[in-house]
Amino acid sequence: MDIYLAFDELKKEFEAISYQERKTREIFKKILENNSTAINLTKSTDSDKFFGSTHFMGFHRADNNEIVRYGKIKLSHEEMGLLLIKQRNRQYQWLLAEAHEAYEDFIEKISAIVGSKDASLWNTKQRKKINNAPDYSDCITIIRTNPSEFSSTKLLNSLRSKFNKINYLEVNNALKCNLRFYLSLIEQLRHHIVHTKGLIIDTPNFINEVIRKSGLKKNDELESKVRLYLDDSDGNMFVSLSDRPTRSDNNLEQYHNVIEHLIQMFLSHALIVFEAIDASKNEQ
Repeated sequence: MDIYLAFDELKKEFEAISYQERKTREIFKKILENNSTAINLTKSTDSDKFFGSTHFMGFHRADNNEIVRYGKIKLSHEEMGLLLIKQRNRQYQWLLAEAHEAYEDFIEKISAIVGSKDASLWNTKQRKKINNAPDYSDCITIIRTNPSEFSSTKLLNSLRSKFNKINYLEVNNALKCNLRFYLSLIEQLRHHIVHTKGLIIDTPNFINEVIRKSGLKKNDELESKVRLYLDDSDGNMFVSLSDRPTRSDNNLEQYHNVIEHLIQMFLSHALIVFEAIDASKNEQ
């Protein structure tokens, strides 16, 4: 394993995730359009008849395989539309969580590659665990079996300390954004996606954690930026990765692809890490 192969593997994983995102968008767009057509047709009638669908739930008994009915849901077309939008958002949430896992995997690989050749990467506690592991396979095994000592946050901080270019470009870049902020934001989003199904139980604490872990000072602008990825339209605050309207020109609304943007932030940061290490190797 070398840094080139590690980065190529990351790109392959994100290629698949990006494709899934596009197909998810395409599929839900078609279903929602069909549902919208159905809603418009029902509105054009004066009938009091129910327009929608009924869904029965059941399971098989273990002793005789008979079906046991346990539920029934009756949904109007309007209710189905809201459910579809919620389900699309849930699909986007899991794609973001998957992207986060792929990025963490990349940081682990890169750290094992660098650390197996240069023990100065590790802090004192890490060095005791690594015990001068001579090759990549030993390093990556130790990293993955000791997650508390070798969390992606700690590994990334070690890389930042060793390769100053990472620190610089995280803040001073052509994207005009603080990549540390996005890493912290996505980590907190992922945590709630995985552990609370996207529900934000304590919104102020969520915002504070994002900003604190990004190393930035809290202000109204940062708080507003975090809130862009939250929504409380159903009475509860939850992670929202649905598209955002950006502006309207000649009555044509344009939308910002939120999930694609966050996935690209991972790749932008991974490229910084890769190129910083590669440049350092060439300077030696």
